[in-house]
Amino acid sequence: MRDGRYYLMGRNWTEHVTLVSSATPSGGGPTFPAAMKLCLFRLDPVALTVEKAVILDNAERANVTDGYYPVPYFLERSGRTLFRIVDYKGVDRLPRRSWSSNFFGRRSVDGTHSGS
Repeated sequence: MRDGRYYLMGRNWTEHVTLVSSATPSGGGPTFPAAMKLCLFRLDPVALTVEKAVILDNAERANVTDGYYPVPYFLERSGRTLFRIVDYKGVDRLPRRSWSSNFFGRRSVDGTHSGS
């Protein structure tokens, strides 16, 4: 809850779920729903409905095989309140990659930036 509004953040599937095989050296392994995304929802606490939903990560539809255990926090900087997220994800069973996010943009550990 922030400023009287309720939020929920976590894994989500925003399209029809299809199963994909995990990428392992043997070609085997478990299957995962395709295109898992990290999403943020603003909720109406009385009606228990979603007022707004945004995709925070994986709009590119990568095969996220592990990740999205977000830790959110608020940061005051230059008179503005930023909503920040620390998380990690693994794609195609490759090593995990950490990143942090502002609500209006994301900077990954390799220094690339997306959003505004």
